[in-house]
Amino acid sequence: MEMKKNLFFSTLLLVTAVLMGGCRQEEPKTAPPTLSIEPAEALVFEATGGTRVIAVTTNQDTWRVLSDQTWCVAQAADDASFTVTAGINESPDDMPRAKVTVTAGTGNNARTVVLEVYQRGAEEVVPEEPPFGITLSNITATGVDMRVVPLDAAGSYYFDVIAKATLDEHHGGDIGRMMERMMAEAEQMYGSMEEALANLASRGEQEHSFTRLSPASEHVAFAVGLGADGAVNTEVVSEPFRTEELSDAVTFEVEFTNRYYDGADFTVTPSDDEFPYYCTIRPAFQYDELSDQELLEKVVAEDGFMIDFYATTSVYEYENENVWLTDTGYLVLVFGWADGAATTNIHRFPFRTLEPNIPPSECRFDVEVTGLTSRSATVAITPSDETSVYMWDLIADADYQQFKGNMKQYVTDYVAADIESLDYNRERGVGGNIFSKMLEPGTTYYVWAACIDEFGKPAADVVVSAPFETLPNQVSDAGVSAVIGKYFNGDDLYALDSEKYASGRGMAYVEVTFSANDEAVVWYGTMVKEDPSDPTGAISDAEIAETLVASGTWCPTGKLYWCEWDAEYTVLGVAIGSDDNSGPVLRLSKTFTKEGASPVSEFVEPASAAAQYIYNAPFVRYDASVKVYRERAQR
Repeated sequence: MEMKKNLFFSTLLLVTAVLMGGCRQEEPKTAPPTLSIEPAEALVFEATGGTRVIAVTTNQDTWRVLSDQTWCVAQAADDASFTVTAGINESPDDMPRAKVTVTAGTGNNARTVVLEVYQRGAEEVVPEEPPFGITLSNITATGVDMRVVPLDAAGSYYFDVIAKATLDEHHGGDIGRMMERMMAEAEQMYGSMEEALANLASRGEQEHSFTRLSPASEHVAFAVGLGADGAVNTEVVSEPFRTEELSDAVTFEVEFTNRYYDGADFTVTPSDDEFPYYCTIRPAFQYDELSDQELLEKVVAEDGFMIDFYATTSVYEYENENVWLTDTGYLVLVFGWADGAATTNIHRFPFRTLEPNIPPSECRFDVEVTGLTSRSATVAITPSDETSVYMWDLIADADYQQFKGNMKQYVTDYVAADIESLDYNRERGVGGNIFSKMLEPGTTYYVWAACIDEFGKPAADVVVSAPFETLPNQVSDAGVSAVIGKYFNGDDLYALDSEKYASGRGMAYVEVTFSANDEAVVWYGTMVKEDPSDPTGAISDAEIAETLVASGTWCPTGKLYWCEWDAEYTVLGVAIGSDDNSGPVLRLSKTFTKEGASPVSEFVEPASAAAQYIYNAPFVRYDASVKVYRERAQR
């Protein structure tokens, strides 16, 4: 019974095990992780650096990338790629090897790929030898010695020293640009580039001592190669430097012993009797307001080569030359000078001339007008005080009627127009002037005169003389004629010489020949483009004659003009006889057409090919204004 029982339980357990085994489900199999990159080979960057894109292929949902070197930056670009970036390696040494690790998946299923990255070191650049070696020595306040050694001993080059302020202001700090302009001007001045190079260019090793530089200033010494066409054909080699401060090791004393209404006597004593120096006199007005540097540069520019001639040593005794103006402040200026340059700062010693014998308000002027013709007059003026300083000129009645209520302002504006020459324009004692062939016929004039102070202002009321009138114009037998010769198409001339006739394209090249008869002492001519709104035909002969005398070409013979096509032009001329009367006004009109142009085969180049551009008629109706009749050079 027991045995059956055990057999039953054994059978039951077996059946249960079979049944239980038959109910179990199989677990799914997991694919192994995959990961690959493209390219997989090591990356090598040059010293300049860069960025590479690496493709990632994996069956995992996530992946990550990491670099073990800071110079090598790795970062994901999107789900399927990442970038590797290397910056610029300025060191000549290679960067340490970087390992970029890409990992896909996590835990036991993670897969890893390593990419090696390298970067080369920078190549050591050996600089090219410059085309010129520049050596500067003996830098002083006003000079420098410059030595230039060219790499090409046979090549042409130019070297010089220029103030940096000048280079910056006029050439934008660009020596190449400056040379381009300079050589273009040199070609015009010497007639050809070949001659320009012959006069300006150097070859082989050169040494030069530059003088007359501005003290305590930045300068640039430079050298540039020049080709046969005058163009710069090398790099610009330059060497900046600064001139030294002027020395005050030597001092000066000035003692004034006598003062007069027209000057002074004085003595200059240097602290070193053997030290060379220069002494001069300038009006205090407009000079004393300058800085020492500005004043020194102005005096050196004005007196130029005379400084070398008049420079002296030891004690200098100046005796009044009776040329200085009354009641005016002056400066005795003294500075050291040697080898064509200042050697000390400039020193100022002021003095003042004596006042006139009478106050300016009491000065009177006697005026005498002689030699009257239609266009000329001789004027003599005598002040009542020979020590008073004054200015004078003519004023036409038409202007006087406009300004007679405020002649002080008229004279103030007159003087201001040439204030730079005030010390030369003021005068003392008996004066006079011949106004030759410059006045208008049948016109009333006055002479004005006024005492003028050292600042260019009237020191008293303006004195106006009695009127005088030029003789009316009597038509003279003097005459001028003109012939408009052949004219040519500027485009054809440009084809012959594109440089000489470059400005004449699209224009007519016109030749006009003027001639005067035996009765003409002088003649004037011009060509004008007609203005339909104000044609020359509507302007009187008298007005045209006066305009020609004032602004026409003096005694023209052959003239060349560039004229527009299909526009009317008029040749105008007038001659003046020995009696100052003008002859008939010449008027000769023509319209230039391309059909009427002569063939270029007939063109004969004149001695001077410079042609003048013509614009609208320059005739301006009367306008009351301050006018200068006296020529400055005659004062």
